Amino acid sequence: MSKCVKCKSRKGKRYCPALSGLICPLCCGKYREKEIECPESCAYLVKHRTYQEKKEWLKNIARPEFIEKKQDEIYNDEKFTWFAYNVEKAMVDFILSNLDANLNDRKVIKALEYALDKIKEKRRLIYFNETDLKKKDELGEVVYNTIKNIRYPREIIVPKSMELYPDEEKINYIQKVNLTEKIISIP
Repeated sequence: MSKCVKCKSRKGKRYCPALSGLICPLCCGKYREKEIECPESCAYLVKHRTYQEKKEWLKNIARPEFIEKKQDEIYNDEKFTWFAYNVEKAMVDFILSNLDANLNDRKVIKALEYALDKIKEKRRLIYFNETDLKKKDELGEVVYNTIKNIRYPREIIVPKSMELYPDEEKINYIQKVNLTEKIISIP
């Protein structure tokens, strides 16, 4: 009996190209794209994504008012619109300067999640060096550095008319942008 290369306790039933061995379905599902850097060619990854995207799509198709509400949240909040514009502009600039990077919606979502994790990590009282253990995400670093330095201009330009976004707003806005990106990018 071949043991799972991840947990070493259950029977490995699936070949994992990232770990070069057999993995049990439980570990495959639990660690897929989290602790295991799954290649895009993995059949189990493709099957999982297709299932998740279909589930998310059906959930939101049945609730078009949810999508409209999210779009209204963006366009009716001037401060959020400014934030989203700057993040999107930084991503577009990065993508245009790295055309060979083969970026897609999923990688953009992962970059937003990477930036969100870094902001949350900065707020912890106890520092865990988790981000250093993760693979650096170039686009995620661009997004994080953009977010770190975004200033919101008030209407009248006078000294101190630019204010930094508090971390709570950054986290809230990234989560909204990322949720909207996931909804819009699903076929």
